[in-house]
Amino acid sequence: MEPYLLEKLGLTKTEAKIYLLLIRLGQVPATPIIKKAELHRATVYDVLERLMEKGLVSYIIKNGIRHYSTTELERFEVILQDKEKEIHEQQNTFQEIKKELKTLASLSKEQYPVEVLVGRGGLKTALEDVLRRKKTFYALGAQGNFQKYVKDYHHIWHNKLKQLKIHCKMIYAEKCRKLRTKEFILPYAEVRFIDKVYDGPMTTHFYDDTVLIVMWAEQPIVIRIKSKELVGHYLGFFNLIWKIAKP
Repeated sequence: MEPYLLEKLGLTKTEAKIYLLLIRLGQVPATPIIKKAELHRATVYDVLERLMEKGLVSYIIKNGIRHYSTTELERFEVILQDKEKEIHEQQNTFQEIKKELKTLASLSKEQYPVEVLVGRGGLKTALEDVLRRKKTFYALGAQGNFQKYVKDYHHIWHNKLKQLKIHCKMIYAEKCRKLRTKEFILPYAEVRFIDKVYDGPMTTHFYDDTVLIVMWAEQPIVIRIKSKELVGHYLGFFNLIWKIAKP
């Protein structure tokens, strides 16, 4: 078994490694574990303590020496049930305070309509708002960077666009024609193409009352601007480019 499978159950990489070693070795002192794990002695003892705190490992004393072993596998089920309960409680708490948080957020954003969202998490925050609003989504100067830098989320997000039947109008660089007409087709999108003069690391998106200026990189940066007036200006510019772009 690969340790990463246990990581999905909430163990760290080192905890998973030690746990699997213990299953294979049976009831043993720390020394064989340290040798097999090829880790520092202090690290192994620290991991064993953490696994005992989680109820996944126990020990008995033989001849004055601790001998460690794994506990019943069903302990994982209890841990997962506890996590599920904790998540449920967190969801209930969020629903209780959601209205108040929205009020506080709206007060601050009325004063500061421009914000910067950093990294893949920031990008997802911005694009999830598009899915919630379900308004026509415009993309200007797209060059395939979304797929290049955040390929996994690119597919997830575009599939959600299809599921929600969100209408899109997109102007792509000509080099992306194959991507948009053959490889990844959006049934609710109108797409046109323009030559390489628009190639670059930045794409402008807008919808409803929001403009997103995305600077693509391994850690994207999104400038999000809330302004109906600015959206109107971008829409006028978009329509001009739309007329000269090729279907």
